Amino acid sequence: MRSERGVDLVSLQDRIDITAMGKLFFRTIASIAELERERDIISERTKAGLNAARARGRKTIQRSSEGSNSFENV
Repeated sequence: MRSERGVDLVSLQDRIDITAMGKLFFRTIASIAELERERDIISERTKAGLNAARARGRKTIQRSSEGSNSFENV
């Protein structure tokens, strides 16, 4: 789509690879991220990390159900 419309990407700060291999890499990473969102893997990892922190004796903070700005110590 990009090449059909004559659009190019130029980053002045980052080295972004827009060759065929760069596009393949970007699409692969994007597909993995989409899979993680759809299968709720992100929240599973978060819960596992919180449980591991608790097992090490660290206190964690969790949002309370009362409001988005309320927190409670767990």
